[in-house]
Amino acid sequence: MATELSKDAIRRYGELPVLRIVYEGEFKTSPSALANTTSLREGMMLSEVDPEAVDQALEATGLYSEISLKYELMEGGVELIIELKEKLTLFPIPVASYSDQTLTLGLMALDSDFLGGMSTVLAGGFWSGKGYSAALGFFDRRIGASEVGLSFFSTGGRVQHKEDYPDGTRFGSYLEDTVTSDLGLSFFNDHALRPFLHAKVQWSRLDPDDAEQLDMSVDTLYVEPSAGLVYDDHRAEGWFKSGFGAVLSYRLGLSAKGGSDFGFGGASADYTIKLPGDHALSLGGSAGYGNEPRFFDESLGGRGFRTLPYGRSFSTKYGAAYSNYEVPLVGTSWGTLTACAFYEAGLYEVGPEGEEEVEGFHGPGAGFRLYLKNAAIPAFGADFAYDVPFRDLVISVTLGFAK
Repeated sequence: MATELSKDAIRRYGELPVLRIVYEGEFKTSPSALANTTSLREGMMLSEVDPEAVDQALEATGLYSEISLKYELMEGGVELIIELKEKLTLFPIPVASYSDQTLTLGLMALDSDFLGGMSTVLAGGFWSGKGYSAALGFFDRRIGASEVGLSFFSTGGRVQHKEDYPDGTRFGSYLEDTVTSDLGLSFFNDHALRPFLHAKVQWSRLDPDDAEQLDMSVDTLYVEPSAGLVYDDHRAEGWFKSGFGAVLSYRLGLSAKGGSDFGFGGASADYTIKLPGDHALSLGGSAGYGNEPRFFDESLGGRGFRTLPYGRSFSTKYGAAYSNYEVPLVGTSWGTLTACAFYEAGLYEVGPEGEEEVEGFHGPGAGFRLYLKNAAIPAFGADFAYDVPFRDLVISVTLGFAK
């Protein structure tokens, strides 16, 4: 009869070899993908098996609602039995939002365990009063048995941009067609520190009249190589992850047509502490500095930027910090509903080229989160923040926020 694999059992039978490994339960993941994730192999000694590491590796995929590791004695060795229950991994995601006086509607299809390989496929489109766009993505945490992860994401569409000063005054608008494709490689190993490489191709075409008015090129084509380091020692704590994480990156924009070269460096870090009662306290911040053309400016959002005036900004010179306290309200078999309170502060540069201004923001906020236990859909929720300098109430809805 199979018994839970405990540290005591490993001490007692550690010198026995693992003769067989069996994956049981409700899941579509292939045995080879599971073996690559758990690093378990037949012939290893039982003393080499770390149940906590196996559990954390499977938790990190976000694919399973139930995980258990058991063993059964056999003649001359032991059999390992990993029991899994997979979350719902294939589903449509309707998107609806209203921001900056614009309604956006969209539909995405997401499969988090595509063909049983633990890879994710994302496809869909969006429409708004400003234009339309389509997206296609493929993400594989680990290609086969290698230590390399692959990501590909491409978007394209037509958008009518409307640029405002921080006080809401409009300084310009332009119609833009864009196609962007990004290919990335991440390197996985047994350490928390990992490098990554990306290569992006970005094409943009402006309406000729808009381009002449803004003194910009009609067509631009950029190739953007980038590289960086990720440090991640987070561990699953139920509905959230505790620990420290950081990202350091640098992106170089090489103009192939209609522009000038640029560079951008960014850094972010977060630290989450588990408190009594499954409460979570998070501290973090991010900063960036670059000289991209205006239409390359990054859209700032998420933690650290939820109190921005009007809920958004486009800037390549910024810095922000935040604190976030989160508590579970309701825990059920299907998920966990939490409430959070936060405070954020930061600086960012905005405005048309040659007329940039440094603006500051800070203020408190509150919101809720819903973490689904039986669906591999990114968690979602809503935030209500108050920007003190602008006396502005900012409401944002988030899908797929990171913990």
